[in-house]
Amino acid sequence: MKSALFFSVAATCTLVLFAACSASPGGSGIATTIANPDGGLTTSDGGTSACAQTCTAAPANGTPTCTAGQCGFACNSGYERSNGACVSTLVVVPGQVGLRTTQARMTESGALQLNVQVANGVDGVPFALTPSQLLVKTDDGLLRAAAAFSSGTAWVDGKDFPSDGRIAGGSSFQWRVQVPAVTRASGVQPLELQFTTSDGRKASASVSLEPCTTCGSTCTYLDRDLQNCGACNKRPDGTQAMQCSGGAFKCDATSATLCAQGG
Repeated sequence: MKSALFFSVAATCTLVLFAACSASPGGSGIATTIANPDGGLTTSDGGTSACAQTCTAAPANGTPTCTAGQCGFACNSGYERSNGACVSTLVVVPGQVGLRTTQARMTESGALQLNVQVANGVDGVPFALTPSQLLVKTDDGLLRAAAAFSSGTAWVDGKDFPSDGRIAGGSSFQWRVQVPAVTRASGVQPLELQFTTSDGRKASASVSLEPCTTCGSTCTYLDRDLQNCGACNKRPDGTQAMQCSGGAFKCDATSATLCAQGG
């Protein structure tokens, strides 16, 4: 017997896709993936697990995870998550600051968006982050100020820095900002980031702009665009609340019902 089934149960690892599943000796052919207390994954069909979509994908230096019904990954010791990959941990001289650009994206009509990792070395004096501390050097020789992220589509990872936050010594933060003066219409390209703490410590990092994909008259990023998810003009059918993540449709985080896939 063949079957095709989609379902999701909140707070469990039971988001399962069966496609052309065949029953095997000792199994029903309908296997539910469940989480063990030790973090492992098993199936409940009593036989083969070939029909179950278990969480096996992870980038180099990462380990698959299953959280709240969604597959993901965690980075191994000595590595940290950055733009869907596990990169070596940013090493900073004790007492100094470190800076790394993990994402730089710019759509057809939007401003430059950045995901910037800011690190405070061991024994470093804690400091806050404000956009005025970050300048972007462009290919016309000018320095342009960053700004807090505004409403709209977030094309990069990272978070807004809390107004009462501080980066303690030995820690780092993935910071999401934008640069309103740098757009495709402006004709300038970002080259370098320059960061200065309130007590005068400095760090810099190069910027490599990730190219976008042209869909009609729009230049976009297919991993996040709900109207062009994974391919141009691939959009959801509108019957369920959907997100575009990693170039694939996913149920909205608030939904635990059947989730229709757009085509």
